[in-house]
Amino acid sequence: MRNSILSLLFVAASALAGAQSLPSAPHLDLAHRGTFLLNDPKIQAQIGLSSAQEASYKRIMQTLSERQSKLFQSATPDNKAIMVADRVASDDVLKTLTADQRAKLMKASVKAAGYTALVAPDVAAKLKLKPAQVNRIRAILNKADEPIEELESIVAEQVSKDPKHAEEVEKSYRAERKRRAKNQLADQEKSLKVLTPAQKQAWLALTN
Repeated sequence: MRNSILSLLFVAASALAGAQSLPSAPHLDLAHRGTFLLNDPKIQAQIGLSSAQEASYKRIMQTLSERQSKLFQSATPDNKAIMVADRVASDDVLKTLTADQRAKLMKASVKAAGYTALVAPDVAAKLKLKPAQVNRIRAILNKADEPIEELESIVAEQVSKDPKHAEEVEKSYRAERKRRAKNQLADQEKSLKVLTPAQKQAWLALTN
């Protein structure tokens, strides 16, 4: 549980720092997790975020970071309170967006999450997935490799530490990158086979 709470603290900190990946926060649906993408200028442009909305976002994330840090300083952190703070901040961000912006952010969130979005409660509900389907997809995900995005993060970190040998670092990870990409594609195909034709159409509508 401690690791999950640390990940929540990372969520707020990364949002302030400009991270562009979705947080691993099982207690949040995809729409709420997607709010943490809004520090990315490209996402801001995609959904038409105004300067006033951007300022509000930064204030909300700053408040979340401070609140969670205080909660976590306790000898026995209140896990529920930390998760509630996370949810409240996400709610506050969504309230600053228009319906059209929320729809665009959802598309960006699905794109960032990839096929793993299929098990998010709000996405599963939109696609009308049955519990058995969600469980089958989750079983596929549980057996999957670590995401290729995590590998890219490791490579980027090593290159930043030793930029003179960037090419060597890239080469050393080339085979692993190809292997993960191949496995990720295979897992995606397995997951999509769980869907009915109508559900696949609904999924395509979300991703395009």
